[in-house]
Amino acid sequence: MFIDSGLDHYQHLAEGTVEGVEVVILDPHQDGIEQITHVLQSRQNVEAVHILSHAAPGVLSLGNTQLSPSTLPSYCPSLQSWSSALSKTAEILLYGCRFAANTAGRSLVQHLARLTQATVAASDTLTGAASLGGDWNLAVRTAPMQAIPAFRTDVLQTYSAVMPEFNWSDPDIDWPDGSIGTVVFENVDGTDVDFTISVDPTDGVAFGSAGGVQTPDDTDFLEGGEDLPQESLHITMDNETLQDVVTTTVTVSRPVKNVRFQVYDIDEEFATQGWQDEVVIIGFFGDTVVFPTLTANPGATYTIQDNIATGVGNAPNTGPDSDTGTLNVLFNSPITSYQVIYRNGPDAATDPGEQGISILSNIFFRTGDRFPDTDDSRLRIAPGNTALVPGLGGSDPDGRVVRFRVTSIPDAAQGTLFLGNPDNGGTELSEGDRIRARQIDTVFFQASNSFTGDTFEYAAIDNDGNQDPTPGVVRLRPKNPDSGSSNQRPNTNDVDKRVQPDSVKRLRGLSGTDPDGTVEQFRIETLPAPRQGTLFFGNPNRNNATAVVRRQIIDATDISNLFFQSTANFSSTSFKYAAIDNEGARDRTPATVSLRSKGTPTNRPPETVPFIATVPPNAVVQLIEEPSGQSFEATDPDGDDTIETFTILKLPPKRFGELFIGDPGRRGTSVVKEEPIDIAQIDQIFFASAEAFNSELGATPFRIRYTATDDQGASDPTPARVLVAPEAGVPRPPCRPGETIKGTPRNDRLSGGPDADQIFGRDGNDSLRGRLCDDLVIGGNGNDLVLGQAGNDILDGGEGSDRLEGGSGRDLLKGRSGQDSLSGQDGNDNLRGGKDKDFLSGGAGDDILLGRSDDDEIAGDDGNDSIIGGRGDDRIQGGDGEDTIQGKSGNDRIQGNLGNDRIQGDRGDDTISARIGRDIVNGGLRNDIINGDAGRDRLRGENGDDRISGGAGRDRLCGNAGNDRLRGNQGNDIASGGRDNDFLSGRNGDDRLRGASGNDVARGNGGDDTLIGNRGQDRLNGRQDNDTIIGGKAEDVLTGGRGSDTFVYRTIRDGGETGDAIRRFSTREDFIDLSELFSKKQFANQRKFSRYVSLTQVGNGTQLDIDIAGEDGDKFRPFALLRGVNVDTIDRTNFIL
Repeated sequence: MFIDSGLDHYQHLAEGTVEGVEVVILDPHQDGIEQITHVLQSRQNVEAVHILSHAAPGVLSLGNTQLSPSTLPSYCPSLQSWSSALSKTAEILLYGCRFAANTAGRSLVQHLARLTQATVAASDTLTGAASLGGDWNLAVRTAPMQAIPAFRTDVLQTYSAVMPEFNWSDPDIDWPDGSIGTVVFENVDGTDVDFTISVDPTDGVAFGSAGGVQTPDDTDFLEGGEDLPQESLHITMDNETLQDVVTTTVTVSRPVKNVRFQVYDIDEEFATQGWQDEVVIIGFFGDTVVFPTLTANPGATYTIQDNIATGVGNAPNTGPDSDTGTLNVLFNSPITSYQVIYRNGPDAATDPGEQGISILSNIFFRTGDRFPDTDDSRLRIAPGNTALVPGLGGSDPDGRVVRFRVTSIPDAAQGTLFLGNPDNGGTELSEGDRIRARQIDTVFFQASNSFTGDTFEYAAIDNDGNQDPTPGVVRLRPKNPDSGSSNQRPNTNDVDKRVQPDSVKRLRGLSGTDPDGTVEQFRIETLPAPRQGTLFFGNPNRNNATAVVRRQIIDATDISNLFFQSTANFSSTSFKYAAIDNEGARDRTPATVSLRSKGTPTNRPPETVPFIATVPPNAVVQLIEEPSGQSFEATDPDGDDTIETFTILKLPPKRFGELFIGDPGRRGTSVVKEEPIDIAQIDQIFFASAEAFNSELGATPFRIRYTATDDQGASDPTPARVLVAPEAGVPRPPCRPGETIKGTPRNDRLSGGPDADQIFGRDGNDSLRGRLCDDLVIGGNGNDLVLGQAGNDILDGGEGSDRLEGGSGRDLLKGRSGQDSLSGQDGNDNLRGGKDKDFLSGGAGDDILLGRSDDDEIAGDDGNDSIIGGRGDDRIQGGDGEDTIQGKSGNDRIQGNLGNDRIQGDRGDDTISARIGRDIVNGGLRNDIINGDAGRDRLRGENGDDRISGGAGRDRLCGNAGNDRLRGNQGNDIASGGRDNDFLSGRNGDDRLRGASGNDVARGNGGDDTLIGNRGQDRLNGRQDNDTIIGGKAEDVLTGGRGSDTFVYRTIRDGGETGDAIRRFSTREDFIDLSELFSKKQFANQRKFSRYVSLTQVGNGTQLDIDIAGEDGDKFRPFALLRGVNVDTIDRTNFIL
């Protein structure tokens, strides 16, 4: 068996053969065919030869060479010699992706069979892991096969890769005809690697045609009647206009290994005076230069010096010798990008009259291990002081970070790095020093007395030895010695932009605020969907632009240099970014930049589905709800089923176990928090539970939170929760029946024993203690103290004002009548208040708290609690965790506090404060006051005259029925008044205010707002900044205010019978948008303004009339009166048609 070391996880295959199979690993720097020939020279009566390598249709990659139609003639003697080592019934099995998928590949299979006198089989599909679309079936055969499988079955089942290539013939890698510039290809060959290919400059360069043949495609242009050995991209260069240098850059989304490709046509012979090629190839691993290994085909018409191939003769462009102009390239070390630089050689004639054509072949690569990520950080420190460097760390998507390397240190004049506090014997750090992962939070910086600021860099190293190619940067900045030590995190602003398809737009307006300092940087958290477009730093229409990568840090002064280049089919997408303040603190709730084309409906995010899974201790299971089969799923409300990735936002507690993608016993990889998981892998989530995850040992259920993201980058803002509950494992000693203990009419003190006791207090103010095991404790009459302590107890206070404490375990507490105090304490408890005013405290755990009647005070405390206030005017606090709260009847005061809460006020005039988190609030009936506070909230008033305030964050407010008052406050909010007469105020941010029915008042205030009146006679006022104002179908009063405002008319019924009144219209910067109205079929005349628009002076204003019949007749009617505008000052330039 011959295995090419360029394959991913080739060691897994080499170690998984059956007994009797000899394994030879091919050296990637040598000719693979000659290596096989050399080994077979000393072998006899070989029954089967298995060859595993990269392949493409018609080409087999072996070592540093390839077997293809063009190279077959030169290898015929070597291949023929194989027959001497083979038995009469020998078989040759070629495991390489799609090798026999085209005519050239199937022809090679037949040639190889004739030369070796063996039966030959090859693959015409992806070879490798089934989860990536591969298999191990060799369907193309020259005769029936008899070979015994060479691998153990479990080895093939657990092989976690395919043998990938960037194949120009793949429909997903179809270079658009005539394209120039930059194109992105996603998920190449079933891997998670994206390729970005760009060419610079574009002058004199064209793609898609070579010798009259469209490319990428098979062509006989170089092979004299034979197919090309690979699909390839032709870069046609017009020598009369071409600059001296053309650079093709290939960038991958994450580091890859063993990258191999060929450059055809070094000095192709087009004419006596031909193009004198010089090709320079260079790779990069982050910022580190990586040089390739270049090898020549026999009889090459070029020379090789280091990483440069220079033409010395003309290679024929047809016939069997055309491959003498082919250059073989191998990057054995990991790279993140490489460049192929074509340039006019030093001896070339000036402007030769023929075209020179260079051809970039398919690209073989090995994904290898994923590289770790290193966190950036920042420290402000006064000169002469010493401080711990905060925020150092990193993560690894397929393993763990085991150490860090210091890759650069501050200038000695600025200060010194130490491992450990130098005041307590810390050790000075130098460049290149390694730090164990568990010690990274003990790095100190000692600033000199003349400290003015500096940086240092460090890189994470994972358990596979891979080092982050883009080290983390730690910025050290001076601060005033008298300044305070506390720091508040910054806030990042949402942005909404309109982008046309196939265009480049500068993204202005990205910003943030810091309550106690300044915003100095931004981090790009997610990227737009590649099929929608690409995010660039710098203008991609110029030479200085670079594609932005995830988690890229951009200085605040440069954030306005972000550009978005949309694709021809662009509809909408989004990305997220977060502000970083002058202390290095980053906003933990990144803002969203929404990008959509004009007229495109707003993309609705996916909706994830919660479920419950039960897991035994010390086991590995898929997380599936039984018996429904429910698992990680999401639905797309747009109905186009375009969900692409899932993201786990909250992981299990480490003491209970770990999540994996794939079975960890079969090379499954650890789930990384907030790392996207492809939709094809989401049904392979396994949980490896620890022994401690045992309900009998006191383990309680935990929750995983996950979200889904669609093809436009929109994620579910209300992530679903997966409740993972423990099954009983090795049980604790069973509770034996205990004693039945009864009190007296007096005040008793009763205590149970180690078993399951039943304790009855009867009359009197009793003190009852259940102690161990699962006890039943009933207080009876009187004001009793009832303690459950350990075990799953049932505590019943009975009559009177009782105090009940559950202790540890899953307890049931019943208050009954009287003013009772119920405290669940540890465990997932059920608390029921009963009659009269009760106080309920859930404590730790996911509790259920029922206030029942009268005015209760309820606190969920820690955990994800379910709280129902019941009748009466209740005071409810959710506490930490994701709580579900229902006020029910009465005038309730409800606070969600921390976590993403769901709050329902129900009946009564309720006051609800969602507090921190992404909360969903429904006020219910009557007149409610709802405050979203911090977080991106969904606030709904329902019936009644409600007052709703969004607070900080991007909120959605809906008043529904009643005369409501809605205020968005901070953030880019969406507010809808609903029925009746509402007041809407956007405050700060780019808000969208919709009046719906009724006579509404809407004020945009700060930000670029969109105000929509809809039905009713509305008063819409944009106030500051650049607003879009849409009155609707009645006579509205529309006011622009400061900024460049746009007044939109969409239908012939807009403006009502007599038209709108437009106030504060500036003819210098405001517009009237009639484009949607004039898109109707009756407005077919190209000269729309002169044909359908009439402007007339009326008093001190201008009357706007529009012929609503269009080409069907003359039927002008009033749409608006622009108050204070002289007709002589407004013209065609104020209209968008």
